Amino acid sequence: MTGMFNSASSLSSQSMGPMVIGDKVTDLTIDTTTNTTSAATYNCIEGNFLSGVGANGCLNTSIGSDFTDSSSAAYNVGGNANCVVRTIGGDDTSTGNVRTLMSTAGGGGCDPGDGAFNLWEVVQDDTGAGGELIISNNTDLFAAGVNYLTFEREPATANADTGNGAPDIAFPVDILANDRFDPANVTVAITTPPNPVLGSVSVTGSPGPAAGITVTFTATSSASGTAFFEYTINDGQGVSAPARVDITILQIGANDVSGTTTRNKPVDVLLSYPGYTNVSISFAAPSAGGTVTLNGQSAHWVPDPGYAGAYPYTNTFDYTVTDNDGVLPPSTGEVSITVTNSSPVAGDTTVTLSTQGVAPDTASYPFDAATLAGNVMGDAPSTVTASNQTNGSTTISGTTVTFTLAAGFYSGTASFDYTISDGDPGDPEDATGTVTVNVPDVAPVVANATGSTASGTATTRTMAVTAGNGPLSAHSAPAVGTAVGGTCAVTAGAGTNSLTVQFTPNAGFSGSGSCQISVNDADGDTGTGTLTVSVAAAPATGGGGANLLPGGGGSLDAWALSLLASGLWLRRKRRAA
Repeated sequence: MTGMFNSASSLSSQSMGPMVIGDKVTDLTIDTTTNTTSAATYNCIEGNFLSGVGANGCLNTSIGSDFTDSSSAAYNVGGNANCVVRTIGGDDTSTGNVRTLMSTAGGGGCDPGDGAFNLWEVVQDDTGAGGELIISNNTDLFAAGVNYLTFEREPATANADTGNGAPDIAFPVDILANDRFDPANVTVAITTPPNPVLGSVSVTGSPGPAAGITVTFTATSSASGTAFFEYTINDGQGVSAPARVDITILQIGANDVSGTTTRNKPVDVLLSYPGYTNVSISFAAPSAGGTVTLNGQSAHWVPDPGYAGAYPYTNTFDYTVTDNDGVLPPSTGEVSITVTNSSPVAGDTTVTLSTQGVAPDTASYPFDAATLAGNVMGDAPSTVTASNQTNGSTTISGTTVTFTLAAGFYSGTASFDYTISDGDPGDPEDATGTVTVNVPDVAPVVANATGSTASGTATTRTMAVTAGNGPLSAHSAPAVGTAVGGTCAVTAGAGTNSLTVQFTPNAGFSGSGSCQISVNDADGDTGTGTLTVSVAAAPATGGGGANLLPGGGGSLDAWALSLLASGLWLRRKRRAA
């Protein structure tokens, strides 16, 4: 018979026997088949051994005449000098000495390994029927000098416990560690299950040896706070009273995590496993291929470059967190990665670039490929390149291609191609579009002007010039065309936006005179303007002397006649007065 027992009698006739046994042996195991015993711990408290107990009370050693206050003593276990020598330290206590009480060797010998008395044997064993176990150094329990111990089986006792749980983790709860029972065959029953909203309890290995019984608590995914359940144990000798187990639900374990990436681009997804510190992490095979490795606390996934399926797609794989300290159970979470692909789109377009008033090689057009309606830049980072330039050159900054006309190209059609390449590693995708650049042909404009003068008198007027293609400095010198009633000359302003033109009437000419001024721009277009001048006739010179006025004038103009008439009228008025 092997089990846990309590002392129920005394050493011989000594009233302190139960206390002595309680002091000496903890977790005593008695094997009645081999007539041997062992104990987990041994504790000898000197002050309990009164003079009546004698030397045998503490492993056959004399610990002082009063058996209570010797400071220390060396002793020979079993009274035999060949046995193990042990010391009771201090005044009262010696702990940790594992010993046996009996052996079939008998005869008062000693066990050099543990200091057993080796003089005890089983006298009676009715424990299988619920009775007593008696061991003694003599089968005649009533003979003089006989020492014996009587044991009764201790009933199974379940004691209150505490434990931890975590969402979706089967957390072990050691409920049997502080219970008392015969470990040979135990049945654990859950009498009050936990609130199912909070979790569930699982018992495996029951009924069976205590060493093979496992109890786990699994909290639900949304559980928090505390839960509890109650259980009983039955070791074949009766059922214990229920004991309560309080569970603290910890927010720990491997959480599901997610990430995103693009075609062929590796990604790191930070793993989340609160409550775990010293861990090992393993990965299952990714559902969509590729490779996954641990990078610090992240899952580093490299897509399969040979993937030829549709986009977007989702790649999943599990990761398992193992506590290297063995305190927490393994926990598994899922990594979900969404893989997208954005292929570049490059459209054709036409733009206008003017050379009016400017040199072509200073005229440029910034084309931003990212802003053209319908364009798609693809997976970042994208790049833009240019090629096949005609009648100009290109420079690139970011996604902008700046096109500059070639020197001397004033009007017509230019073009360039641009290519968008996306950031897909290893095998980027690209698209090419064409930008057509129209350079309008703009003729210069010479604005018309008007003026007036007297016959024989020259007059000067300005004529505004609006540039055609190219700067005014590249326009031709002004040319004077057909003139009517006089001659014209450009006296200033050539190559500017304001010409100074002098009109000189022909001798004796009066009426409407004019002349044309022309300017050619850099690509040969002509602009012509007309200066119109009103020329008044000169005064008449007269024919006979009777018509001559003093001073030789031949006639009076209207102004002079009016003035003369006014003077005569004033003289008459004064005389009359």
